Amino acid sequence: MGRYKKLMSNTVIFAISNFAQRGIGFVLMPLYTSVMTTDGFGTFDVLNNVILLLIPILTLSMSDAILRFSIDSEKGRGEYFSTGMAVVIGSSVFLIACYPILQMVEFMKGYVLVFVLLYFTSALRTYMAQFVRGVGKVMLFAIDGIIMTVVLVGGNLLFLVTLRLGPTGYLISLVLSNVVSIVILSIFGKVWKFFKIKSIKKKAFGELFRYSAPLIPNSISWWATNLFNRYIVIAACSVAINGLFASAARIPSMLMVFSTIFMQAWQLSAVMEYNSKDREKFYTTIYKYFSTFIFVCCSFLLATLTLYSKLLFQKEFSEAWVFVPFLMLGMVFNCLVAFFGSVYISAKKTKMNFYSSFIGAVVTIILCLVLVPLAAKISPEFGAKMAGVATMMGFAVMWVIRIKDTRKYVKIGINYYSTVCNLGLIFVQCIFLSFKLPGYKVVPLVIFILMLIINFKVGIELINKFAQKLRKK
Repeated sequence: MGRYKKLMSNTVIFAISNFAQRGIGFVLMPLYTSVMTTDGFGTFDVLNNVILLLIPILTLSMSDAILRFSIDSEKGRGEYFSTGMAVVIGSSVFLIACYPILQMVEFMKGYVLVFVLLYFTSALRTYMAQFVRGVGKVMLFAIDGIIMTVVLVGGNLLFLVTLRLGPTGYLISLVLSNVVSIVILSIFGKVWKFFKIKSIKKKAFGELFRYSAPLIPNSISWWATNLFNRYIVIAACSVAINGLFASAARIPSMLMVFSTIFMQAWQLSAVMEYNSKDREKFYTTIYKYFSTFIFVCCSFLLATLTLYSKLLFQKEFSEAWVFVPFLMLGMVFNCLVAFFGSVYISAKKTKMNFYSSFIGAVVTIILCLVLVPLAAKISPEFGAKMAGVATMMGFAVMWVIRIKDTRKYVKIGINYYSTVCNLGLIFVQCIFLSFKLPGYKVVPLVIFILMLIINFKVGIELINKFAQKLRKK
């Protein structure tokens, strides 16, 4: 199978899974905003974000390492899998030992048990899923995601709608969906045949850890860039405003769905084609199509924001959409950063992954600490908007750094004129929408039409290229 066709085939498979698994959060927003209060949503958001922070720290980012090593290390898969699994299980034992300490944390009171369960099942499920993906069982990976989503929806209907358990109900739904996924991956992925106590090797751990070590602070930096703003919003504005801000952040996640679908397939192709003679041409071509797609999708989501937000944000959440624009633009930079991050993964050079993420995180934290409290004095809503701006700037800085640094490994060609035009037009959309300037419902739509015209040639080229590849046997 040709590399473009293989990339497209994997993209379609991952699309099926991700639209179900990640898109469901977008689809269920009306449910969440109708049965949960802004305070309740804010509480769940904080707990979930702490888990996202702890998993890469306590597991030493073993899920990232096992994905990379399982792709091209067929003979040593048993040792790598067993060693990484031992770390994941050990991290859960450590968290259980910290149970008494967690009970003393104010925002965790009443949630500690379900929090620990969610950590364990999330860490284990992520590790197993990455391994299955790495060994090439992409169809199982996709089907597992779909089933996991169905269970999550059922759990939400039971625990949120019927039993009215609020944040606890949503966390229980996540635990249940993780457990079902673990069972599926164990049975049909046969991952446990790779796990043996005697296969836990110091050498394998050394190789995995050398790769994953820079990814641990990298993950912390990503967390800081993505989620640190929530805690500043809580401190400078309120938990209720953070509930609005957190719900607004679900909208840009739709853009991340599109990006993740592609990136899951692209990472496999990027690694496999890294040693090819024409890799620079291949990487450049894919980046051109990917970035254009992200720009146009972002513009469309902004142009139609005032329409679909009426359906998604109910009751207390009706004005949450004003926080979306700058978070959306930040997500654009996030997606572009992830593409260049695949170069580091392919080259097994993860240190700069950390350095660029760290600098981006520092920029975000400083801007949050300065802008949010100052803007909050004008109004709490304005303070939250500035948190979105800080996040956007952090990812923008990270993107610029990676563009320059990755040229040491792969020289990816970029059309800077087109990039600046697209980003400039999206920025104008953000200004009109976020601050409700006169014409904020019409101007973003006009800009979207203009972007379609600007990117028409690349769009047609993309369609023709893939149509041509599909016709080849």
